[in-house]
Parts: sequence; structure tokens; C-alpha cells
Amino acid sequence: MTAITITIGLGELQLPGELNGTATATQLLELLPLRLLLEDFSGQEKLGRLPARLSTDGAPASSGAEPADIGYYAPSQHLVLYYAEVAAFPGIIPVGRFDAADLDLVRGLPDGTEAVVDRA
Repeated sequence: MTAITITIGLGELQLPGELNGTATATQLLELLPLRLLLEDFSGQEKLGRLPARLSTDGAPASSGAEPADIGYYAPSQHLVLYYAEVAAFPGIIPVGRFDAADLDLVRGLPDGTEAVVDRA
């Protein structure tokens, strides 16, 4: 696991997290630091479009997500912060977790919130 920090807005909020050792997460680490604009999707997740496709080598064809999971949604090239449970769906690749104590904070972020993902 590799520790990361997700800085929200102008740096006033920092969410600790970690990325796993999958090929997808390893390639994501190579893009850091990464600036994303977060948007809500379906009342269950915040997502930000990545500047490049990530490897899906060794990834499951489909996966679900638990609250506080960090995922990569391969079809649309988005990094996803899940704040609700999501059933298995093709293209979801788990890449890490953020601190579950921050679920309400993530849920309440308005569309267009800037986030910077970097190594801790």
C-alpha cells in the first residue's frame, strides 16, 4: 500500500488514503500529483476524469465498491471516490481506500470541487 493525500479546495481539507499494489494503482501513482474536478454521479460517488488511460492488466472484469473505496472506472477514464455501496459493474477497478471518517465530507462536496491527489 502507498499512502496518499487528497487535498480538497484550496488546501483547507485533506483526506488521507492509500493505494493498493495493482498495476492500475501503480500507473496512477506515476501521474501524481494529479489535479481533478470532482462531480457527483448517481448519489453514490464523486468522480474526476484522468488525463490518461490506466492499465487494466490483472484487473477483474467487474467489481463492486464499498463506502470509502477509491476506484478507477476504465470505460470513461475516471478516478472515483465512493461514498455509498455500489453493486458489481463491468469496468470498476478497485485501487485503494480513503479514511471512512471522511465519508460525509466526500458526500457533501459540490460539483466542480477541485481535488489534488498526491503521495503523502
